[in-house]
Amino acid sequence: MSGGGKSGKVDLIYAVVITKPGHDTVRIGPIHFHHQAESWIWTLNRSRTSTAMPAGTTWEITPYDPSVPHDDPAEIPTTTDALAAAIMQTHDYGEKAFPDLFLRLEALVGTGEAQKRWKNACAYADHLETDEEEE
Repeated sequence: MSGGGKSGKVDLIYAVVITKPGHDTVRIGPIHFHHQAESWIWTLNRSRTSTAMPAGTTWEITPYDPSVPHDDPAEIPTTTDALAAAIMQTHDYGEKAFPDLFLRLEALVGTGEAQKRWKNACAYADHLETDEEEE
């Protein structure tokens, strides 16, 4: 039993499972704290009216199951360089890509910070592409 503490609760590791009818299920995890998993749910709920996703898409917090594949949040690029590289490589958009790279970044760092980082990374990616075209 780990992390029993005074409450006697066992510390869980969480995942957010996104079920998209007609598409692959997306599992985000491991997420080590419940409030971080709730941040993913909040971000997904907020995106419902402004993001392309298959009809009937649902999400929930579940215990992390290491026996099934997950997208590790620690692998989501968060620096300008890493984001720019990922933006330049991304060719899947729309329902299939839900949740997209920006939404994943937003769930990790919050809306304002994600917007700032995304703007900087897009400008840097544009700069890199311009340099490639000139060569």
